[in-house]
Amino acid sequence: MLRLARIEARFQYINEPLAIAHDSPDSLTRSLDKGIIGRQRLIEKHGEALVAQPAALARHHYVMGSQLRTLGRFAEAQAQFAAVLQATPLNWRAAAQWLLASVHR
Repeated sequence: MLRLARIEARFQYINEPLAIAHDSPDSLTRSLDKGIIGRQRLIEKHGEALVAQPAALARHHYVMGSQLRTLGRFAEAQAQFAAVLQATPLNWRAAAQWLLASVHR
């Protein structure tokens, strides 16, 4: 999708399922660690495109921060929530999450 968006491809929403997905127990969607690694790779690979879409970039950092907090990796979570605030400065949810991570909650 990101590659297509870069070349300004046009998209339309289709309100019906087009595929059936099956998750394995060790899939990216079920493993917090793998999900974090996947999002980090996505940001590294497509960072330039995401900078043009601050809300999308912030969403990736927010999800990673939430996953890191769940894993008890509070300093890393704080860094992700700080990245959210850098991309979207008035994001009060990210500010609250940053605060919670700072007190190891």
